[in-house]
Amino acid sequence: MATTTPATPTLATRRPTRFSAAFAGRERLDRASAAHLVRRTTVTAPAEVVDALVGRSVGEALERLAEEPPPALAPDDEWGRSVTEWIGTLCDPARGLRTRLAWFWHGVFTTNADAVEQSLVAAQVEVLHTHALGNVRDLLQRFVVDGALLQYLDGDGSAAWDPNENLARELMELFTVGRGHYGEDDVRAAARALAGWRVGDGAVTFDRQAAFAAPLIFLGVQDRWDTASVVDALCDHPATPRRLGGLLWADLVGSPPDGTTLSEIGDRFADLEIEPLVRWIVGTEAFAASPRQRPRRGFEWWAAVRQAITTAGGSPQPIADDRWALDGLGQVPFHPPSVAGWAADRRWTAPGSIGARLRHLWSIDPWQAFGDGEVDLQRVLWACGLDDLAPDRRASIVDAGAMPDLEPANRSHLVWLLALSTPEFQFS
Repeated sequence: MATTTPATPTLATRRPTRFSAAFAGRERLDRASAAHLVRRTTVTAPAEVVDALVGRSVGEALERLAEEPPPALAPDDEWGRSVTEWIGTLCDPARGLRTRLAWFWHGVFTTNADAVEQSLVAAQVEVLHTHALGNVRDLLQRFVVDGALLQYLDGDGSAAWDPNENLARELMELFTVGRGHYGEDDVRAAARALAGWRVGDGAVTFDRQAAFAAPLIFLGVQDRWDTASVVDALCDHPATPRRLGGLLWADLVGSPPDGTTLSEIGDRFADLEIEPLVRWIVGTEAFAASPRQRPRRGFEWWAAVRQAITTAGGSPQPIADDRWALDGLGQVPFHPPSVAGWAADRRWTAPGSIGARLRHLWSIDPWQAFGDGEVDLQRVLWACGLDDLAPDRRASIVDAGAMPDLEPANRSHLVWLLALSTPEFQFS
């Protein structure tokens, strides 16, 4: 067996883009537009980052948000350590667009850490961060032979004489073209072409003796298919840029693209370069007109709560202790409900989800998180990113902060709970 060496990552070339009148009409971002941009292009939307982008152009803001170092996760066999460390990376206010896109791709190309060697998790996180703003082809070529994914989707140990079809099926159904663009014969052929990979002791190797060497017919073409050529063929298929580009649009804009927009996405994303597509999406009028229209998913809401507390000078629980609350909120990184990842619809603001959020807020130690002094309403709203709070809700919070029958600390705690419970805070 020979050890495979991943190819050198190919990063996207930065390209200038023309922004729509909705954003480009303001040569410099005001605070409302800067806040909208930061909420959609970072995980935690820190108020300090918003303030730093006011007065910049959208292009300058994106350049700043894209500048960040790679994550430093220790490859460790200790159960759950790498996941906890990545959660810390996702919650780091210094992280920006690349980390936000790594989080997006984790929801598309999922892996469950419970099903893999723990030492493999850090390597997958590195793949996601390295290629988050690069090219989908490079990402998939590296991801499909990632050790954690091979174990999760049963590619590990698949052999030509007994190929496992799980990886092949999900590669087509979820990672690339989607249903309707392949048949069962294609699944069987791809499974044979993907055979031969082995994972053990944190390393990925390829056993040529277990690989399928004869010609196969895949997507109507007879050839000597292997893993790289199967991935290339799926990336070359016109359904792949439409499907993945549409998912990225929905994630950044907050709603699926219509038919005309999806066709344009397919054309613009034909080369599968991620960063230029992100720049174009952020420059559309649809993006500029969509503040507070994308529900914060369970993890994103939890991360935003922690960031608000930290911004205001409080102390949230250590992530290693607090991450278990994510199970009740319905979204633990590296623990998706299925290989299809997490839902991206309005169920995140359904009564069950809101109830879980309220229970989490009441479980927070208020003295540690919010302090024991008088409430500073403006600071609370600033830390929570609630400059756009509806007047009636603002008035209610003001009234709560002035209740004479409550001790100052209790008034402060009540104001915080009300602010974090507002409809505006549930949306990015």
